[in-house]
Amino acid sequence: MSTYHYTMCGLNYVYLRNGYRYYDTAYGPGVSIEKADALDHVIASRVLTSHSRLRGQEVRFLRSLLERSQAELATHLGVKRITVARWEGTPNTPIPGPADRLLRLVTAHALFEEGFAHILVELLPEITDTHPDEIVMVYSPHATATEPSLFPDDAGDGERWRPTKAA
Repeated sequence: MSTYHYTMCGLNYVYLRNGYRYYDTAYGPGVSIEKADALDHVIASRVLTSHSRLRGQEVRFLRSLLERSQAELATHLGVKRITVARWEGTPNTPIPGPADRLLRLVTAHALFEEGFAHILVELLPEITDTHPDEIVMVYSPHATATEPSLFPDDAGDGERWRPTKAA
């Protein structure tokens, strides 16, 4: 099965099994992603609940979703802007444990329902220095609610992104 390496989110380990299409533009081939904002939120939930310490690329991805500058994120985390820039400049280096945990909680509070932060608090002791697992996403245009979702289908059209097992 063909997959699309979804690097537009800034993470080097996210792949889409469907929900994308190629098209021609005046500048060459392009790609369109179905419900990209919803996809990024689902990816964020996977990143936040990963047992792997956050690295620079996750910092940049989460900061982008929070729509914060490096200086604004630094203020939330109690560090200097140059520290956030240094983390983002080394995309595969884990950030310090306390900053990792606080960034997860700040992001969960800003992007998700209150219960999500409680899930994270339970996860914090299990975070390790392992690299994150590959994330493979599947788009279900007419999904039925067979499992609870952190992202209710506000439009009511049944469309949702779901993580799946890597091939």
